[in-house]
Amino acid sequence: MQNADEWMIPTLDNHPFIEKPIMLFWVTRVSYLVFGANEGGARFPGALFGVLSCVAVYLIGCSLWTARTGFWSALILSTSLLFAGGHRLLLTDPFLVLFSLLSLLFYIYSRSAGRLKIVHMLISYFFIGLGVLSKGPIALFPAGIYIVTEWILRKNARERAGSIFTHLTLSILPVMVAAPWFVYSFEVQTDATTKFFLMDNLHRFLAASEGHTGPMFYHVLVLFAGFFPWSFFFIAWLAADWRNRSTQMFTQDFPSVILSVWTAVLFIFFSVSSHKLPHYMMPVIPAMALLTGNFFTNLDAKSTLSPVFARLTFVMSAALTAAAGSVYIFRPQYASIGLMIPFALLTA
Repeated sequence: MQNADEWMIPTLDNHPFIEKPIMLFWVTRVSYLVFGANEGGARFPGALFGVLSCVAVYLIGCSLWTARTGFWSALILSTSLLFAGGHRLLLTDPFLVLFSLLSLLFYIYSRSAGRLKIVHMLISYFFIGLGVLSKGPIALFPAGIYIVTEWILRKNARERAGSIFTHLTLSILPVMVAAPWFVYSFEVQTDATTKFFLMDNLHRFLAASEGHTGPMFYHVLVLFAGFFPWSFFFIAWLAADWRNRSTQMFTQDFPSVILSVWTAVLFIFFSVSSHKLPHYMMPVIPAMALLTGNFFTNLDAKSTLSPVFARLTFVMSAALTAAAGSVYIFRPQYASIGLMIPFALLTA
């Protein structure tokens, strides 16, 4: 595409490649113009969007709770294995993650914006549109999250109906943002664009392809490994949340509800989907980071949860350090000694 100065239709080996929408290719081409068509130029967009996602999570944490929670949440997100690793790669998921988080941020702003409420809501849905240009129809999921959240929090049937109508109406905006490119793509490459909607979206949900399948608990393992070294602390939050529910201390506050719904809906959707890949969980990690960050902020210094889960994290980190060293010793063709360094530092 760079050599042919092509901006509108993604190509691979001079053939149309519309498995992914255009946003990744636009941003990567701009990166190539700045850094050159090389590995650094290819990796830069993912890294940049990863840093911006951490900033967005910080702002969300500040808006929902406090600056301290925002700090913890951004720190946890930036050091989670799946997030840090995924944002080193040229994938569409970093784009989806950032635009979804920006949508969430402005949706949160809209709740206290007064007269500017509709402006913030329009900005929120505009970012959803950019997400659709990045990943396709799945990027509309924040609208569903907002509807479910407000359905839970609102007890009045009339208010619930009004909320659903508002969000469904606003969903026209992201469709309008993404439609021009999709219409152009359909006009120029009808077969490839049709395949994108029918095969790369609908069919992948109903039937696995290219060997990307797994059991229902596939993404449980992905999240446990991908959220490391914070996995045990997320489990600690789950335990504390369950305890609060059982002792009737639980209140349906907006931050906990929307982040829990965000985590649960995405996790269930991709667990039910036949096509499974680890990076499908990347949009879930920021919500888990925010919940865990708030847990850290409010953690009682006398709590027995903290040392137990810290020790479990230490044991797993030490095991990973030993595993990396073993691979280097017995199968040096698969790893360098440098693989031990991050896990050794974490263990220390």
